[in-house]
Amino acid sequence: MACARRWREAQAARGETAARFEKCRGCAIGAQHAGEAIVHYSVLYGADVCPRCGRGTDRRLIGGSRCISCYNRELEVRRGRNAKGTRPIKAQLARRTIHYAVEGGGIERLTANHSVDLAELMLVALRKTRGRISFAFHSQEPASTAAMPRG
Repeated sequence: MACARRWREAQAARGETAARFEKCRGCAIGAQHAGEAIVHYSVLYGADVCPRCGRGTDRRLIGGSRCISCYNRELEVRRGRNAKGTRPIKAQLARRTIHYAVEGGGIERLTANHSVDLAELMLVALRKTRGRISFAFHSQEPASTAAMPRG
């Protein structure tokens, strides 16, 4: 059946091809015809968008997560000097980790050794994870204030 075949092609599509199958990718009827469960995707899944700067790119993403410009700025920070030979001051990169839940699966972990902020990691997860994902933040009060009487 053509509907089932097109739905299966949409599940495997990436980049420009994914845009062609956008409607079929989330179609419940196509999934039913294919005998599969519906998969809900993020709007950003497979998109050619740099998670660091947010710009769309018609070129490749280095490591699947940075445009060429952001990658070059990262190299400058890691070397400790830019093209002028001075220390870069704008980009502050750090090691960050996020945890997120995948619908129908478990908790996933994503760590980046050099990232600008947590939003960058969240966008990487949205671009690469098949299905719905949820982000959450859990924090406990510091022990020093939790023991203090309130009044």
